[in-house]
Amino acid sequence: MGGRRYDADEVIERHDPHGRPYYWLGGTQADDDSDLDSDAGAVKHGYVSLTPITLDMTHYELLARMRSDGLDAQWSEHGF
Repeated sequence: MGGRRYDADEVIERHDPHGRPYYWLGGTQADDDSDLDSDAGAVKHGYVSLTPITLDMTHYELLARMRSDGLDAQWSEHGF
C-alpha cells in the first residue's frame, strides 16, 4: 500500500450528525507515492491496482515459531 501526502493547511475539522469531530483531507491534488510497487504509484502511472489488505495484524509466522519452541504450552498452563 502506498503513501499519500496532503498539504497540512488543507485538513478541515468537521462534525458528524452526533457532534463528533472528524477530519476531511481535501483541496489540491494529493502528492501520491511514485513507486510502481505501491497501489498509489501504480494508479499514478496509469495502471489498475488491487491491494489485498486486512485488519488482522497477527504475526502468524512468529506464533508458529513460538509454538515450535514450546512457548505456547507455557502460556496455556497459565490461562493466557
